[in-house]
Amino acid sequence: HWMGDEIVFDQRYFQRPMDEAYAKYFIELERLTRLGEFDVLGHLDVVSRYGFDIYGSYDPLRYENLIRPVLANCIQRGLVLDINAGCLRRKLRRLNPDPIILHWYVEMGGDRVIFSSDAHNPQAVGMGIEEAIAAARNAGLRQYIQFAGRQMRFLPLV
Repeated sequence: HWMGDEIVFDQRYFQRPMDEAYAKYFIELERLTRLGEFDVLGHLDVVSRYGFDIYGSYDPLRYENLIRPVLANCIQRGLVLDINAGCLRRKLRRLNPDPIILHWYVEMGGDRVIFSSDAHNPQAVGMGIEEAIAAARNAGLRQYIQFAGRQMRFLPLV
């Protein structure tokens, strides 16, 4: 969520043109996925969640040339892509990443996803997961990942 000393949770981050705000975020994600030591990339396009109040709706196609390198790094490094249903409960009303990004990921050879509801309270646990699973299936995914002690377990997407 951080780009240097700025964070996308702070509305001040969005006091710049939309393309600049989104590009800065995706460029930082490309660097992170190329160099970082972690297992799961969460919130791939969460910048759209916080930018919604300022810019309105978000079109991933506008940033395809910045998002695809992030996906390529994930695939090359074996990073798992989080399909986060949290924004379905918010004004944005869409998954992160957007379903079109899931299609790009699969088209590029990606096959490692995990599901999350971004629950910050017990009542939200599991909310939106059915939609996330449907989007994964629709994109052509046939499996998902479950972790135990940083060990991946591949499970069929039924």
